[in-house]
Amino acid sequence: MEHLKEKNRALVLARERSDRDRPRRGGSSGSGSSDADTGRLQDALLEEQRHTSQLEGENASLKEELSALTPEFFEEVENLKFRYQEAIDENDRLRERVRRGA
Repeated sequence: MEHLKEKNRALVLARERSDRDRPRRGGSSGSGSSDADTGRLQDALLEEQRHTSQLEGENASLKEELSALTPEFFEEVENLKFRYQEAIDENDRLRERVRRGA
């Protein structure tokens, strides 16, 4: 997300430089290329802004989805893992006991 904001800032600065460096002459001589550059920069800036907005929406949606994963949830997962390992260990002990008795 941060790299998109940085790209956005770079495009804005490039546009400002382009506007500042454009000759201030009247008429159309020499300004066609600069206008085209400005147009391309504006289009790129708009596209980056749309993409940033889309990612921000996706980020908000994912944050909402993950909000259910509270510290209590992870504690319960750890408890389940611990009890599962205890059950495996007990099972191994019982199998060994059966094997010795046979």
